[in-house]
Amino acid sequence: MAQKKSFSLDDLAKAHGIERKVEEKKEDYSKYEPKKYKERNNFTPKSSNSTLFTYPFNFVSLGDKVEKEERKLGKNSGKIECSLINYTPIFTGGEKSKSGKHTTEQFLEDKDNYIISASTLKGEIRNIIETITHSCIRCKNEEIVPEEFKPCDNLKRLCFACRLFGTTVEKADENGNSAYSGRVYFSDAKLPKVGNSTTVITLKPMGEPRETLKKYYLDRFGEIRGRKFYWHHTNQLENKKNYQNYENIIKDRAKPTTTTVHFLKPLKTFSFKVEFKNLTDIELGMLIYALELEKDLLHKIGRGKALGLGSCKISINSFELFEENRYNFSSFTPNRKVEDKNIYLEKIKNRYLENNSQVKQLRVILNEKNKLDFSKGAYLRRDSNKGNMPEILSYK
Repeated sequence: MAQKKSFSLDDLAKAHGIERKVEEKKEDYSKYEPKKYKERNNFTPKSSNSTLFTYPFNFVSLGDKVEKEERKLGKNSGKIECSLINYTPIFTGGEKSKSGKHTTEQFLEDKDNYIISASTLKGEIRNIIETITHSCIRCKNEEIVPEEFKPCDNLKRLCFACRLFGTTVEKADENGNSAYSGRVYFSDAKLPKVGNSTTVITLKPMGEPRETLKKYYLDRFGEIRGRKFYWHHTNQLENKKNYQNYENIIKDRAKPTTTTVHFLKPLKTFSFKVEFKNLTDIELGMLIYALELEKDLLHKIGRGKALGLGSCKISINSFELFEENRYNFSSFTPNRKVEDKNIYLEKIKNRYLENNSQVKQLRVILNEKNKLDFSKGAYLRRDSNKGNMPEILSYK
């Protein structure tokens, strides 16, 4: 009989029928060729396109194994100034207050501005770049990460995202270094406090991962299905100014265990900037692409993504490259303008954007014009499809 290999939370694995089985085989799964690796992550939905189950999230497949290379310093240093418009309500957690078990959270703010933190922006952009470039995966339960995507452990050979954003490793190199600093720096996104911009609402559960949903995250080998992304709620996006009807779907009665939040109304414009140093043409092109994405593609930022919150469009307003051999950001002199960004997008087109399955999947799940119906909410039934989540491309 095949030897069972259980998920780290044994009781949950048994409760939901998740088994990591080592079947009788001649091959070592950790040494799969990319084509065969893709087959391991190929789930064909049993239902037709007209009856596909609607989940608030899905997983972009991992793709080929991580390509690790030596770090190379490029010649591109400069600054990108961006605007961010939230097409649906958005919430980033700030100051909290409690009354018994009931929690009230303000939108993150300083004295004069509402804020989306730099770390939140960086995490969103890094996630896009990791997905497109097949970068490594850092996860609390590394045992569920396929061998091909384990975190980088050698500063001399790093995946694309680690070379761009920096990383740490457990074992120091011969010079005693165990960390590599990134070359991309985000500011907080800020919106001046003018007028009545927030709404108070008590939300239904925010939709964070729960133990009862582990079956949706793992494939038949007990390994993660891919990188998680949330669908946009088209019914909200089509009614940006009349979103109040949707509040009736996501709001809940104030209970001891619920959370009341001050979320920001739609169509507010934040501003932020991204500074970068010594990027190659390819790295700069990927950064630009991940910021703006493509027509009809939106980012998901903040909390409450499963409820439809946080659908945002980022636009580049100003793109400046600085003179070479100058390293003080405050004294940089721009020598190029915003229209030059297309030069760098062309650099990545053939290598990363054409015939890339992960980009094709992103074009579906990040599209604001998807055909999914979340008008009655986005909550999973416990028995929904018994964990057989269709692939993203099945929804095209």
